[in-house]
Amino acid sequence: MNTHAKTRIVGAPVPRKEGVDKLLGRARYVDDIEREGMWHGATVRSTIPRGFIRSIGFDRNIDWTEFAIVTAADVPGKNQIHIIVADQPCLADGK
Repeated sequence: MNTHAKTRIVGAPVPRKEGVDKLLGRARYVDDIEREGMWHGATVRSTIPRGFIRSIGFDRNIDWTEFAIVTAADVPGKNQIHIIVADQPCLADGK
């Protein structure tokens, strides 16, 4: 009997603890959490890969009392996302 085969760890499948809950839709994610008075955010993505921001306009017919506009100037510290290196802006700033 090969005892090595029974005790092998590297390369062996490991059941994920959260796997069944994810499969059955019972798992909760950050986007699923709601709290009283909680704000929701969304980013407006550019339709072009590169360009200069010349202006930002808002629809005057919308009740803007329910919204907060956030720009790159509102990001505390460096306006960067660090994935491998900190080389991606969090929010566009001029271009």
